[in-house]
Amino acid sequence: MRRETAFQGLLIISLLSFVTAHARWSEPIFHSELNDKAGGAIATFPCISSDQLSIIFVRDSFMFEAKRNEPIGPFESERKLIELYDDGLGWYTTSPWISSDGLRLYYAQVIPVGKNFERIIKMASRQDKDHLWSEIIRHTELHTFFPQSIDTELALYNDERSILYRSNKTGGNNFSIYTASRSSPHGLFEVNTIDLVTELTNLNIQDPFLSSDGLVIYFRSPHPETGKTNLFKGARTALNEPFGGFTLLSDLCDPDYHAGYPYLTPDLKTIYYNNSVGDQKGIFVSHWIEPATLHVDAVHGNDDNDGLTRPTALASIQTAVDRVEDDGTILVWPGMYTETVRIEAKGLKLRSAADAAILQAPGQIALTIQGPRSSSTVIRHLVIRNSAEAVQCVDTSCRMENLTLVDNRIGVKKIGSDYAPTVTRCLFWNNETADIEGAMHLIYNWHASGDDDPLFADPTQDDYHLRSQSGRYWPRENVWVLDEVTSPCIDAGNPWVTPAAEPMPNGGRVNVGAHGNSAFASRSPWPLTGDLDRDGRVGILDLAQLAELWTQALPWSR
Repeated sequence: MRRETAFQGLLIISLLSFVTAHARWSEPIFHSELNDKAGGAIATFPCISSDQLSIIFVRDSFMFEAKRNEPIGPFESERKLIELYDDGLGWYTTSPWISSDGLRLYYAQVIPVGKNFERIIKMASRQDKDHLWSEIIRHTELHTFFPQSIDTELALYNDERSILYRSNKTGGNNFSIYTASRSSPHGLFEVNTIDLVTELTNLNIQDPFLSSDGLVIYFRSPHPETGKTNLFKGARTALNEPFGGFTLLSDLCDPDYHAGYPYLTPDLKTIYYNNSVGDQKGIFVSHWIEPATLHVDAVHGNDDNDGLTRPTALASIQTAVDRVEDDGTILVWPGMYTETVRIEAKGLKLRSAADAAILQAPGQIALTIQGPRSSSTVIRHLVIRNSAEAVQCVDTSCRMENLTLVDNRIGVKKIGSDYAPTVTRCLFWNNETADIEGAMHLIYNWHASGDDDPLFADPTQDDYHLRSQSGRYWPRENVWVLDEVTSPCIDAGNPWVTPAAEPMPNGGRVNVGAHGNSAFASRSPWPLTGDLDRDGRVGILDLAQLAELWTQALPWSR
């Protein structure tokens, strides 16, 4: 067996009006009231509270806080956060980031150091939202002191234990993206955890914003054609994996004009950012319009249906691909799909809706993913077999997760040199020429070596579930059965990915292959004997549960 680790004038619009099948960001709304009309200063660096009732922003180098009574509409009052400047040791401020409870504010600020000025990251706190900001901590542990050194453009995870920031640690104008972590959200970051984030540095990203779990990133970066900074998005499935699938947020910005400083609500459904639209310059807001989900059912579907529900499912995957909008989802119900599928000029999510569906294209390419616009495409929980090539990726950095790729000539083939697809937790078996052809991000996949056998249940009957002594799903009878052997592909996935979707008991680690990280994953023993609440750690809650059960006993033991 061979397994890899990673390489490489305000218009008010009701949210209720956003009812459409089109997946996109709404028309941006300009918050003109945040600009200083008398002085001509433009509001920048928006930082919205989790309830959207207050916003912290930068204007004329100082931070302000504005408030409103409803989470939509103009902000009605503002004040300068003068208490953060009373020490006389800071003025020009950028990149505010506020905690989910609104009690801690992180930001980058210029301070004098001898005869020079440097910018460091600070954190201010307050007792409640009605009090002034008081205690200020300087995170100099993140800083490298030399003339004109700069730490700026920061983002934190929701638990505040990890930070992402931009710095010129190597001197001059050589800026890179770094990460650091700490054991407590109230302490200093540990110097030995500071690390370069290579894939983000290589993209020359600025103003990163992270989702609360750290798995999705929004940022500004030069548009590849015009050089103007525009908004982009990327993602990953585990904290130790590289970000990928970078796509332009074309609904929000024009490639000929600058846009940046993204800041999103915790649900990632509303984005505040800086933009220029004609003579309107400043902070804008846009709301995500949910894409449609289409269903495909080879057994009961019909391509004349609308595909919006399982009873009205389509019959072919390609028909769903042709109809679905950007960022839409296609749910493929169990069955055999003999067809060639081609995804290009759009990003989408394609996955099995229940137990893994099977796709095959004898003598042809079963699935082709082509073009930069398809870089946000994610394919999950499919068996792809009996094809010349299971998946061909052409000039795209798409993502493939938990696939079983068997009995093909080639498993996954990459064409083009500028993009690197990500392949993670996939199971490769009996592919004639190669499992992988071309350079990609390969993360905890399983490849047979020598006499290795994935121990499928019964591939001659289209059953690619993994045999397990702890339990394996038998789709023909809709029951769980016990085997005499256990597949080496069980608990072989990335250890930093939670197996929350897998049934209990599981080994605390995802399985590779089409059924991994799903309700149909084969079972294995839970590895932590003392973890009574099955949260992945033995802690005080387990001790409390044990204490509560301490005097229980069976009658015969008394």
